[in-house]
Amino acid sequence: MPNTNSTTYTILYSLGMAFIVGSTLAIVSMALKPYQEKNIKFEKISYIFRTVGFTDFNKQNAEQVFQEKVREFVGKHDGTIVEEGPWSAFKIDVGQERKKRPEDRLLPVFVYENSKYIVPCYGVGLWGPIWGYVAFEDDLTTIAGVVFDHKSETPGLGAKIAEPEFQAKFVGRKAFDESGRYVLRVVKAGRAKSDNEIDGISGATLTTNGVDEMLREWLPLYRPLLEKIKEEKIKKVQA
Repeated sequence: MPNTNSTTYTILYSLGMAFIVGSTLAIVSMALKPYQEKNIKFEKISYIFRTVGFTDFNKQNAEQVFQEKVREFVGKHDGTIVEEGPWSAFKIDVGQERKKRPEDRLLPVFVYENSKYIVPCYGVGLWGPIWGYVAFEDDLTTIAGVVFDHKSETPGLGAKIAEPEFQAKFVGRKAFDESGRYVLRVVKAGRAKSDNEIDGISGATLTTNGVDEMLREWLPLYRPLLEKIKEEKIKKVQA
């Protein structure tokens, strides 16, 4: 019978328990991974559909409905289309792309029912990452809808960027003027004075600034690519 009071026994017992617990956690993690990935995929699909107000889907049919209603493109800031097809844009992580120089980034575009163009953005708020999806009407200028979310903004303040009341302020606004120059601004609460200025959230100036900077960084990059995608769409219709 082993001496349970010995140092050797204690060490071996600890190592054995660590191995058993570690192996169990690894097995559980592997078993749960497909479900976690499916949830992440569903959340992203939900973001995209919410920008255009489409809600007729659920976890069971989301992927099928997405493929039926959405065309995907990947391109560059100069308008070059580098890839298109199912899940081509979906796999692009704009958070990782943001680490690159703007001219080197891969830009994903989702076209909903051949009429609305949805683009993802990624930035920084007060306490951590913020991200969003912006849908443009077919004129590539008017905003059809937006969805913003965050990792750790302050509840009741910066976290309000994820609430419909704030997001509704963007609907119908022009992001670009007639010459294609980016003109949209998110300003301090109560300071909006023109149609291209949107009131931010009271008490959350830094988060508001983060949303403004995120949109100013990303939306002009997408413009040439959106124009190219629309041009290709028109060619196909006329062919």
